[in-house]
Amino acid sequence: IMPSNPMLYALSDGDLVASMSVSSTGFSGTGHGTIWKLSIGGADAICAFSDLIAWEAACYLEDSGLRVPADIQLTGFDNVAAHMRIPYRLTSIGADLEREARESMRLLLLRMREPGRPVTISKIETELVVRSSTLPRGEKG
Repeated sequence: IMPSNPMLYALSDGDLVASMSVSSTGFSGTGHGTIWKLSIGGADAICAFSDLIAWEAACYLEDSGLRVPADIQLTGFDNVAAHMRIPYRLTSIGADLEREARESMRLLLLRMREPGRPVTISKIETELVVRSSTLPRGEKG
């Protein structure tokens, strides 16, 4: 059974510890306030919902005088622009996009044929793609 906060579950599964207040904070139109709270609160890393949000965070951090990864590490999620350097090579969590698309289409067609069927949960393997926005575990900038 997964706890109510999936991010905390994933972090604990990876033997990491996070503050509930930090992990549940959203990043939307007021994202700069969130990043400010994280940076002054002593956070040593930000795990963004997507690579684009991570790059927005990186720009704000740089404008605030913080260096990635020396002062705060940054990870995206979706690995959408693996070869871009905006503003540098971003560590990200990626998946097999072709498999994701095929599985999504399969589930959509199944739902269209059988609208009343129970919800189907499908797991897609992901991998951490380490680049220059993070440091090795335990290393400080």
